Amino acid sequence: MLESHLSPDQNGWSKTCQTAAGQANVNVFLTGGAMRDMLAGFRIRDLDFAVEGNALKVAKALCENAGAKTVLEDDIRKSAELVSPPVSQRRLSCRGRRNPRAREASPR
Repeated sequence: MLESHLSPDQNGWSKTCQTAAGQANVNVFLTGGAMRDMLAGFRIRDLDFAVEGNALKVAKALCENAGAKTVLEDDIRKSAELVSPPVSQRRLSCRGRRNPRAREASPR
């Protein structure tokens, strides 16, 4: 279903992000505005990915292997904003997602 809503360029970037996540041994999910626009029937303008784990590893792989450029990097949140190569100029977002099963130790 997803492929029918993405342009060929967006499909390519989605697969490239999945490959980079696989190489980093993390899961990746398409989220945010792309999902909203798809469900509402609008044209998808940007791609937002939630990464289970360190999204900076995935962002780094996209820059090194696919020619994306980092626009913004947040070491604290382990997230990055990227722009794809000049031909398509797609805005990509890789954000770390906390494991819902992980619990933080609370101070007593």
